[in-house]
Amino acid sequence: MDASADELAKPAATKTGHGKRGTAAFDRALERAFHQGRGYITSLPVAEGRPPFLMVCDVGHSIDLYAEF
Repeated sequence: MDASADELAKPAATKTGHGKRGTAAFDRALERAFHQGRGYITSLPVAEGRPPFLMVCDVGHSIDLYAEF
């Protein structure tokens, strides 16, 4: 069975991200990113100090900035 020209010209499906903005899945993805960053920070050696801020970013859409976490 041969593929038609339309089928060959169609781009392959690609993953677009971790959820659609404004949905619960997207909110959970940003929350997971926060916890991942916080985990990195808390695992740093105490002698080196802690960064003053944690940023979670959806590039081109939002930047969440956390302090005193």
